[in-house]
Amino acid sequence: MNEKRKHINRKGTEYKKAAYPKTDAAEVTAIKIFEGLIDENRVKTHIAKRDKYPNTDGYIEPVDAENRSIGTIHVQVKTLSDADIKRGGYSSDEGFLGHCKDALEPSILVGVDVQNEIAYWNEVTAKMVENLEKEGSLTVKLPVRNVISKSEQNYYESWVIILNNRKQVIKLFSELEDDAARIRLVQKILSENLGGIRLDDDINVEKIQEFLDEYNNLMSSKFRIISRLYYPNARKYGFAYTHYDEKHLSYVIYEIPKDSTDLDIKKIPDSFIDKMVSKGLRAVTHFGINPVEKDPRTYAQELVREDLIHIIERGGLGFKNEYLARELIFDI
Repeated sequence: MNEKRKHINRKGTEYKKAAYPKTDAAEVTAIKIFEGLIDENRVKTHIAKRDKYPNTDGYIEPVDAENRSIGTIHVQVKTLSDADIKRGGYSSDEGFLGHCKDALEPSILVGVDVQNEIAYWNEVTAKMVENLEKEGSLTVKLPVRNVISKSEQNYYESWVIILNNRKQVIKLFSELEDDAARIRLVQKILSENLGGIRLDDDINVEKIQEFLDEYNNLMSSKFRIISRLYYPNARKYGFAYTHYDEKHLSYVIYEIPKDSTDLDIKKIPDSFIDKMVSKGLRAVTHFGINPVEKDPRTYAQELVREDLIHIIERGGLGFKNEYLARELIFDI
């Protein structure tokens, strides 16, 4: 049985409309000052003066000489108190920091000195947020060098660099993921031949072991960045060959996981190479010379150097100084 809804007489009731936040005027003023400092011919602003975007105030788009967008940077604009200006930072909110930690596109915090009509900014990266978490802090530093005023207009070049760097990182990780996928496929094919076959009687096990010792030492110490990118689960590496003599070598280096007791050296059937080729992969093959037999330690160093150069050329180590990158490469 349905109960009849009780009628409430609201005649004469005075309704209170929801109020704007107490910080509304200050935040709107800060955004107006920030947008007034930005050259609209070089940067297009899409900032809501009253919250429309979750965790940010909107975004900005630097444009090129033909007025085409170079990319999107998320932005949060805040009013700086005298204390904020003195300490050179702003205590951000968790929502914005969480956004910066997870967002694919870059984000900046802008602090506005309303009285002097200038602004300071800083890119808030995932690494920065992780460091703040370790420190138990929410304060994002706003360096004096990142000032925006009527006379200081260097922000454009800095923001373009941020966007270009982010594009390189996204491209790098896409390429590294492709590499990692190929490596996982090699491991899968190799796992089908885990038992291997009997090693050749005349194979020089000592030379291969010397090669592996040098390779494993480099990959587990100074150059473990390669392992982290390509072989994150590796305890060490093994050597699987199909052909091995003084003038011919065909092999793959394979990952030995942390919980595995797999052999360091194994011979695998010729069919393994056929499977590799059918999947668009390749094993390493040398004709006319066997570099492991000739100089195992030097060859191991060359392989690590090649992987390192490959990563550096893609920007995977974040080197901005070519000299430092070369020093690391030739330090092997």
